[in-house]
Amino acid sequence: MKDDGPLLKRTRAFALSVIRLVELLPSGRTTDVLGRQLLRSATSVGANYRSACRAKSKADFINKLAIVEEEADECSYWLGLMADAKLVQADVTANLAIEADEITAMVVASIRSTRRGLHMGYSALRTPNSALSSVSSTRGVTLIELMMTLVIGSIAFFAVAVPFVAERSFSASGRRQTEAQRDAQLALRAMARVARQSTSYAIAAGGAQITFSAPGGGSPSCFRGGPSFGNQLQRYSAACGTGSAAILIDGNRSRVTSLAMISITGNLVRAQVQVTHQNQRTETLATNLFLRNAPATGGSGDNSNNQQDGQNGPNDQNGNNNNNNNNNNGP
Repeated sequence: MKDDGPLLKRTRAFALSVIRLVELLPSGRTTDVLGRQLLRSATSVGANYRSACRAKSKADFINKLAIVEEEADECSYWLGLMADAKLVQADVTANLAIEADEITAMVVASIRSTRRGLHMGYSALRTPNSALSSVSSTRGVTLIELMMTLVIGSIAFFAVAVPFVAERSFSASGRRQTEAQRDAQLALRAMARVARQSTSYAIAAGGAQITFSAPGGGSPSCFRGGPSFGNQLQRYSAACGTGSAAILIDGNRSRVTSLAMISITGNLVRAQVQVTHQNQRTETLATNLFLRNAPATGGSGDNSNNQQDGQNGPNDQNGNNNNNNNNNNGP
């Protein structure tokens, strides 16, 4: 497989940044364990991607990229855990966590494009011709015998082709559903990570845009998406529209048809995103974004027990999430 230079350099730079972070960790039992876990995952990202670039086949390339995806996602987990445990300052791990998410998204996109190439390589079905080859005699073939042979061949062809086409259609529908869910999960996970480190938020554009304030007067982070923004889901490491945006959902194969940010309390926001994959399969996912650094607000009880990092299934209509402790599988 061809060596992808930019991503290879990026995974190496990510590993070096994590090495420097681990070297600065204070000595202790917890930091030693978490530091080793993070260091192992971060260095494995670059090593396995380098191995994938030298894969012997497309199938081998996809298998090795799957390992890269898992290791990059695991880095996000360890970085978030360190920040939540206050072993290091949140702003130290924030940029590394964002980089890990973006590497994960790029690897997932590479896996999908390679799989599409494999499907295009399948050869088309051919009409069975064994009946034609068996019809031979010294007197030749009559018109009736030829017509019967064609009928038998057509029946055999449809007997094989119809189940095959139906299976391919069902499989394609399942892939579209899975990819739409995956895109929405990655986007919501990035929002949740930024929200946990923020002190306040501001919703605009009719709920299609939210800006999080960083602690200590740092740069804000902005997310926006939907038809008004090219059906993309964009992330700015500054005020919305300032500088270049990281594209979490590209608006081409996967399109954001709706992004709704609903304010619940001063430190709790309901985020719901609706994604259509290839304009054929629509998935709706929602989660609660909890601002751990925001001042406590009244009216909702202890919001730390109401955080829902998980994903509600398609078309979630549960309107009482603030009073229930929902800890479903998060995006």
